[in-house]
Amino acid sequence: MAKHLTGESRGALRTLTVLRALNKHNGATITELHAATHISRPALYRILAALGMAGYVARTTEGAKYLLTSLVRTLSDGYRDDHWICEVATPVMHELQKTILWPTDLATLHNYEMHLRDTTRRRSPFVIDQGAVGARLSMLQTASGLAYLAHCGDDERKTILNVLRRPGNPDYAFACQPSRVSRLLQEVRAKGYGWRYKHKYRTQGSARTGSIAVPIYFDRRVVATVGMTFIARALTVNDAASRHLNNLKTAAREIERRLKAPPSAASTAGRSTNFDSRPASR
Repeated sequence: MAKHLTGESRGALRTLTVLRALNKHNGATITELHAATHISRPALYRILAALGMAGYVARTTEGAKYLLTSLVRTLSDGYRDDHWICEVATPVMHELQKTILWPTDLATLHNYEMHLRDTTRRRSPFVIDQGAVGARLSMLQTASGLAYLAHCGDDERKTILNVLRRPGNPDYAFACQPSRVSRLLQEVRAKGYGWRYKHKYRTQGSARTGSIAVPIYFDRRVVATVGMTFIARALTVNDAASRHLNNLKTAAREIERRLKAPPSAASTAGRSTNFDSRPASR
């Protein structure tokens, strides 16, 4: 495929190759970069000069080695952890939806509220609401919010709850009742999942639907949740958990495994996951 590239395209690829080499071995000489990239020395000098003019590379005081500058970090500003999690989790969610049929959702925390990062609503035969990617979800009145809040670290939970107690926040009234919040989060931890349903704690959310969600961990901290939405007339929360909680947990563990895997392995699509169709033990 390389023979079809234009000169500009080859130059761009060589520049990226040099950046990757410096990212792996920062403070490298021309000789070391040549050995790592197999790019000719004259081409390396040109690439490094251009990167230096742009501010991405600097030379040591002796002038023999090249170092990446802090400006390189700006190249990843548009690609946050939640984008990476979504990329890894999407194929697992699609496999999960094929097994349970109900729509499945992935949510991450952003600005002290959950954001719907991906959903399989278009693929599910049970299209029951219009939840769209990017939708903002309550922390205390949704399955994903409760699953995250109940299982995150103590310091993070305190910080989030303090924010929720600010006037104007959708969760303000509920968050200002710490004993009720504490009981609910204890119940969520005991059951191992968050839920939304026609329920004494709920003041928001569709009365037509319910949902359950479980946490996804990376490096021993909660980074996202995966859940399912169902028709409230068809299932209760207990029914949904009894039938599908094992599948949700299997999906969460598979996403966690892929997050820990090397990038090439983690993003491999089409790998089947053995979801357990047996009732969950609770």
